[in-house]
Amino acid sequence: MTIRRLHPSLRVTRTLSGRPATSGFPVLGLPKKSQEGRRIRSLVRAPKGYVIGSWDYSQIELRIASKLSGDRNLQNAYIAGKDIHTQTAELIFGLPKEKQDKGLHRTPAKAGNFGYWMGMEAKGLTEAIHKEGVLSWSAGCPGCKSWRSAHWPNCDSVKFFAGFDKAYPGARAYQLQRREHVRQTGFAYGLWGERWYLPGAWSPHEDVREATERQAFALPIQSGNARLIKQAMARVWHEDLPWAKAQGFDVQPILWVHDELLFCLEARALKAWAPRIKHTMEHVTDKLAPVPIVAEGSYGPSWLEQQEIDK
Repeated sequence: MTIRRLHPSLRVTRTLSGRPATSGFPVLGLPKKSQEGRRIRSLVRAPKGYVIGSWDYSQIELRIASKLSGDRNLQNAYIAGKDIHTQTAELIFGLPKEKQDKGLHRTPAKAGNFGYWMGMEAKGLTEAIHKEGVLSWSAGCPGCKSWRSAHWPNCDSVKFFAGFDKAYPGARAYQLQRREHVRQTGFAYGLWGERWYLPGAWSPHEDVREATERQAFALPIQSGNARLIKQAMARVWHEDLPWAKAQGFDVQPILWVHDELLFCLEARALKAWAPRIKHTMEHVTDKLAPVPIVAEGSYGPSWLEQQEIDK
């Protein structure tokens, strides 16, 4: 039997944030939950005596956002190990976890937690929640159907973002500060001191200026994610893989996908490799302190068939 392999071309200089892009096989665009995505993931299989191991950063963009914004409610939640989506739902809707409805409370909290930092507006939040099947959210609001219409005062998404600003005041302050900075200087800056020159901040066109200002606060978060995992990969290459070889273990890095590192390794190496790679990923930098960095691992015969590694 002939084994054929698909090799995507990863490009790390094609995006402003430094996140990877691909040409050829679109491995970065495989939805986890779609039937096609699951079929393709099932084809990434380990040979006999090996497993596919996956380690990914937990909510790393939100952790970076909490560091950049300095918001104490966000930071304290991560320091205490709380579920951030549950906390957001509790702060905005005034409901404890046991009374929260998944569709009406947790789904909006999750979509809003991630979307807010990328500049998501009320219409975008409603669309994201509707895709999850919660069609009662902002039902009938004209502003959630067309950019040309105004939102109803009682629009669920409008009220959600007003509640988010109140629950996490540092988030709103961060956005305003980064908007003002790019207007004054023409560039945005990141956690490691990197700069992105964004002349669109001075464009005569309002839509260009608005998009650029959103970049000014979103790019440092996206870039922080990419830079963190690149540093982790460098340490894995220079320290962890030589260690594995010296121990007589065969560990092969396969892929970097968003927040995830994928390896094909001998099954007998898993017990020793898992805590080592977890420690490397979680201690690669102290830039996020006091916000903890968390990496979670799983393994299985394929990229699809995975079970969590005991913590």
